[in-house]
Amino acid sequence: MSPKKALNNTPYGTAGFTLAAGGYALVGGLLSLLGWVLNTPRLTDWNNEGISIKANTAICLTAAGAGLIIALLGSRHKFLIRILAAVAAIIAGLTLFEHISGLDLGIDTLLFHEPLGAKATSSPGRMAG
Repeated sequence: MSPKKALNNTPYGTAGFTLAAGGYALVGGLLSLLGWVLNTPRLTDWNNEGISIKANTAICLTAAGAGLIIALLGSRHKFLIRILAAVAAIIAGLTLFEHISGLDLGIDTLLFHEPLGAKATSSPGRMAG
């Protein structure tokens, strides 16, 4: 007997987990990005410890979460899923290159500027590697 299927011919348990993980990443990423746009530190520092999620990380989370959710809708959205995955992969790959090489490609402060000396930050605006 085969398991019951949900969206895109995915087993219900897998679809539910994917939807939950994608939704969490999408909402968390969007809220954190909104914190940067509105200059509201409470949205970028959820634990109120002085350590903010970086804007690039929020963009990657938003893209990955949206891609997971869209993937449940079906194969006709493959191009959009690939674009979202590419956004996350390119930002993450460039950041990893910055950490390994010690070079600054300028992507960390492209959209938002974080003050020097921010807590738990190797370079202003750079997400962890």
